[in-house]
Amino acid sequence: MNPWKPFPLIRLLIPFLAGVICALLRKEWQPDDIRLIGISGFLTVLLLVQTVFGKLLFSLRWVPGLIICLLMCCLGILTVGSTQLAIGSGQLAIDSCKLQAANCRLFPAEIVEPPRLTTRSVKLIVNRYEPDTATNSLIRCGKALLFLEKDTRALELQYGDRILVSTTLKPVKDESNPYGFDPASFYGRKGVFYQGWVDSTEWSRIRLQAGNSLKRFAFGLRDRLLNILRENSLEGEEFAVASAILLGYTGEIGKELRKGFAASGAMHILAVSGMHVGIIF
Repeated sequence: MNPWKPFPLIRLLIPFLAGVICALLRKEWQPDDIRLIGISGFLTVLLLVQTVFGKLLFSLRWVPGLIICLLMCCLGILTVGSTQLAIGSGQLAIDSCKLQAANCRLFPAEIVEPPRLTTRSVKLIVNRYEPDTATNSLIRCGKALLFLEKDTRALELQYGDRILVSTTLKPVKDESNPYGFDPASFYGRKGVFYQGWVDSTEWSRIRLQAGNSLKRFAFGLRDRLLNILRENSLEGEEFAVASAILLGYTGEIGKELRKGFAASGAMHILAVSGMHVGIIF
């Protein structure tokens, strides 16, 4: 009898951890993400075919277990790879010389949510990275909230763009007013604990649209649907409420409107649900 049979989670965890350890200790062995995703997809198809079309011969009963182990190992390697980015050729070093300023910290970042406009700035939530010269890669070290000075370049930024930033990060401030909107708690739930102001001369774009392709497609589709609402003469608070209820986009919800919903105990109305969409239509 197999002594590991009563512990399926441990049997899955061992090859997953083996993949993580392999990726951490031998980064030169790690193939690119596209190949790993292709291998994982091929293994998944093999497993599905074996499940759908019946059992294998008794002498081959070990094959499904081997496929699952290889699949978990690939997922472990992908997990490590998702926290690292390859350093671009020359561009990082060139921009570093241009942007380095006194008392400022220089770091690469990747935009993880669509930029939002404010009165004076473009607000970004980014993943911060630290260069690892030993492996020629960038190691992710948390998220940050950046306010870029509004100009033509900043307005062109999109989800997935990578930028090089020179700024001093400070903790997101707590709200001093009791029962008021607390930015520290709100952004803390998103894993964002630091923020910084970035002048137009203190950042440079180093790569276009390098984020998750599925998320990029979803955000692009949402933007097209928002434009349809605008084309149908929705504007102001009506557009803000409709876009929040239908698409979950709260970027147009102002402070006064948010306070009004909160005071009336109706903040839940701004959440997307099938009932809300049905009421609208």
